[in-house]
Amino acid sequence: AFGCGLTCAKTVAADLLVQRSVEKTPWRRLDARRLVVFGFYGLAYLGAVQYFLFNKVYPKLFPRASAFAALPLGAKLRDGAGAAAVLRQVAADQGLHWPLSALPAYYACAALGRDAAAPVAAFHK
Repeated sequence: AFGCGLTCAKTVAADLLVQRSVEKTPWRRLDARRLVVFGFYGLAYLGAVQYFLFNKVYPKLFPRASAFAALPLGAKLRDGAGAAAVLRQVAADQGLHWPLSALPAYYACAALGRDAAAPVAAFHK
């Protein structure tokens, strides 16, 4: 629960920073809908889904990677099988999770932040 709350807060803070610093939006004209949508993305996807993925799924799929991560540096340098497990986990994360789940979830939330009908309209084209 703490992680979900933290990712919600940091995602809202990141969007607030972009609206204020990059887009130069005055406080009174901030896009509250966008802040709420990105807060939800931070809470639900970055907090809950990725917690489950990184703490439940990946340790079962790549148990050697977790053991490798806990080793001191000297032992890591001698553990080729552990390093290979970490590389497989990174490949699965970057090659499967991000293109098939994380990025679509982000872009769906970004579209919702702009226009609630955008994802549905894009689907029907």
